Amino acid sequence: QVFYFDREQALIVMEFFSPHIILRKKLIAGEKVEGLAQTLGKFCARTSFRGSDLSMQTKLKKRETALFQGNFEMIGITENLIFTDPYYPAEMNYHSTGLDPTVAMLRGDVELKAAVQGLFLKFTSNTETLLHGDLHSGSVMCTPDETKIIDPEFGFYGPIGFDIGMLIANYLMAYFSQPGHREKGDLETSQTWILKVIEDTVVSFESEFSHLWPRARTG
Repeated sequence: QVFYFDREQALIVMEFFSPHIILRKKLIAGEKVEGLAQTLGKFCARTSFRGSDLSMQTKLKKRETALFQGNFEMIGITENLIFTDPYYPAEMNYHSTGLDPTVAMLRGDVELKAAVQGLFLKFTSNTETLLHGDLHSGSVMCTPDETKIIDPEFGFYGPIGFDIGMLIANYLMAYFSQPGHREKGDLETSQTWILKVIEDTVVSFESEFSHLWPRARTG
């Protein structure tokens, strides 16, 4: 929540989350968060619906789209980090030498890179709805039973599946990294919970979006 904003002084006063911890740290530590999937699924559904033509009048939607397209510096960072930089030796890339074969395989896969460019085209040309734009496990803060979403500065209009897709991708990275963090006895429990969170997030998204569509359709 924003409590105070002063454009001339470039001053923003906003809510401070404590004792919340970044979700990525909790996933690394193997800590569970009650209601995580339900909160994030509903957040994605409500943001996606209310920023779309289903909810907004055409004139307002186009005006809002134009406003957020002005956030081109942040959008450019997203474009590079997701759709371009992983596939060639970009300046800010780094990986340990043990990953050399995997990196070479990734960068040499022409079909994969062509598919990514197809998604890149959708990303740049599709303004379905207002997105958070940076919804990963580093943009979520949690206690054992509360979830908060932060860092909306990457907001823009784009494909409706982008936010929830990025979130699921981060869950999958956490899933595959678990063997490096867990003892064998805890590994299956931790990985099973992460997969259940992915499933429940999608179910929550579909349920909330389907609830809003017939009840709040004003676009």
